[in-house]
Amino acid sequence: MVTESFGDNFSVDSLHTGGTLCPDIIKDLKLASHGLQVDSAPQPFISLLADGSPLTLDAETIKRISEQDAARFPGFVRFMNKAAQIMNATYATIMPRLPMNFGFKEGYGLLEWALELKLAGRKDMLNFIRALPMTAQELVEEYSESEIVKAAIAAVAIHGSTLGPMSAGTGYTLIHNWMNRGGLAHVNVGKAGEITTALANAVKAFGGEIRTGAEVTSIKIESQVAKGVVLANGEEISANVILSAADPKHTLLKLVGPRELPPEFVWHTQSIKMRGSVAKVHLQTNGNHGIPEGTVVLAPSIKYLERAYDAAKYGEISEKPFLEVTISGNTVSIHFQFAPYALKNGDWKVESGKIEKLAIDTFAEYFPI
Repeated sequence: MVTESFGDNFSVDSLHTGGTLCPDIIKDLKLASHGLQVDSAPQPFISLLADGSPLTLDAETIKRISEQDAARFPGFVRFMNKAAQIMNATYATIMPRLPMNFGFKEGYGLLEWALELKLAGRKDMLNFIRALPMTAQELVEEYSESEIVKAAIAAVAIHGSTLGPMSAGTGYTLIHNWMNRGGLAHVNVGKAGEITTALANAVKAFGGEIRTGAEVTSIKIESQVAKGVVLANGEEISANVILSAADPKHTLLKLVGPRELPPEFVWHTQSIKMRGSVAKVHLQTNGNHGIPEGTVVLAPSIKYLERAYDAAKYGEISEKPFLEVTISGNTVSIHFQFAPYALKNGDWKVESGKIEKLAIDTFAEYFPI
């Protein structure tokens, strides 16, 4: 999560900085004193209509499309905020190890979570539980009749995932992404490097050391307990606790090794699906691109999004992709779905040019980038 430079006055975030860090993290690590300035102000979420005009998703503007949708939209936002609050509490709860006779101390977090669920009220609690396995299409259809409104919201559900809006469980991903963003739109665009720098400063202030270019080749295991790491140069570093930001397959099957793990656990880890399908195109412009501030999506219909996903199922690049665009100064960043990491035919050294052309040509129908 960094801000990279591609040339003079051309610095961009590698990732869309979707939301903010949890308030507890900012407080506990004293990140404000280390230069972090978070922007939690609501940003516009804009869907492009067929005629090229932008539609900002709020109750007032949606009236242009549907009076009924406009009337329902505040209720949808209220439910999503409540669902995100419940999900945040769920993520923060340390679940007790089962089966075992755990005491009050270990079960206290679970008790707090149950209270949070109960305080949500019976209706919201049941709707939250019911929404998790639903498809995004099913969820948005309960609140909207307009295809453009339904598709724009459903696009948030599939952002960053190899899923279509008709895939089971995208009700969950919609709530998850809403929680991270604090709504539909991204915030803190262009500030990934600032967040990382503040975290690095906090590490150093607390007495930590950061080393780059020090590849870990294995995790030392003694009597089923992790004791340290071995670097590529042969150096060994002892540690009581090891945190890995690498993917679970690399961490568990390569760094730890299958011999140190139960066979069933190894099988489950091998079965994890890792199907990356997002490409990013960053453009340096003269600033006259006409793209408004906020998060701009090209998602004209549920079927359009599903067809874009269909291509990824077969290892192909979507000819009519779902695009999400943000700007930072003169830089335009295009999030492109779907572009499977594992292409059935072709090589990314060649296909990267196709992605760039598809992204620019598709979006140029609406803005002269």
